[in-house]
Amino acid sequence: MKIIYKNKIFMVNIIIFGVKLIIILIRENWITHISNLHFLIRENSMNYKSILKDYVLPVILAIILAFFVRKFIIFQISVPSESMYPTIKIGDRIMVTRLYDLSKLKRGDIIVFDSKELDKPLIKRLIGLPGDKVTINKGTVYINGEKLIESYVVNNEDYSGSFDVPEGKYLFFGDNRADSFDARKWQNSYIDGEDIKGKARFIVYPFKRFGKFITGKDALTH
Repeated sequence: MKIIYKNKIFMVNIIIFGVKLIIILIRENWITHISNLHFLIRENSMNYKSILKDYVLPVILAIILAFFVRKFIIFQISVPSESMYPTIKIGDRIMVTRLYDLSKLKRGDIIVFDSKELDKPLIKRLIGLPGDKVTINKGTVYINGEKLIESYVVNNEDYSGSFDVPEGKYLFFGDNRADSFDARKWQNSYIDGEDIKGKARFIVYPFKRFGKFITGKDALTH
C-alpha cells in the first residue's frame, strides 16, 4: 500500500495548518489586533519594536513550533489502496506518531515504514519481531509455534509459508490478506528497523470514521 504524503498532501497540510493558525489567531483575538495595526502605528501608540514583540514573533514561533511537531513528533498520511481493508479504507487520512524507540513496538501495531524494494512508503500491520519464527498454514499465522489471533483479518488467503525474522528486522502483512502486496510476496520479506517511521494512531478523515481503528467485521460498516 503506497502512502501519499508529499506534493498534494503537503499542500493540504499547509492549508490545514493555515486554518488552524487562523483559528488560534481568532481565539486569541490577534486578528482584531493585527487589523488595527496600521491605526495604532498612525496614532504613534505603538512602535515597531513592540509590534515585532507582540505580534510578529508569536506568529513566527507558532509556525516554527508547528514545523517541528510535524517533523519530529506527528505527521499525517493518506491511504490510496485496500491492502489494510477493512481496518483502513481508501482515502483514509491517518495520524501517525514518529518512533524513536523500537523496543516499544508490539506485534499487531499498524506501522508506517519506507520500503527500499518498492521505493515508497507503506503502511502495514506488524506481525514478526526480530528473532520470531513466523509460520503460515493455509492462511493461519503461527508465531514461534503459537497461533496468532487475527480478528482484524476478514479477507484471508489460502497461503502457506514460513519466515525467520533476522535480528534488527521486522515482518509486515496487510490486513486484507487476499489483496495485499506485503512481506509474503516481496523479494526481501524483512524491513530494517531504521526504515520504520511511525505508528499509526487513529483516523482523522473522513470525519464519519474519525477515531481509533475498528477491526474485523465491525469495520465493514464503519
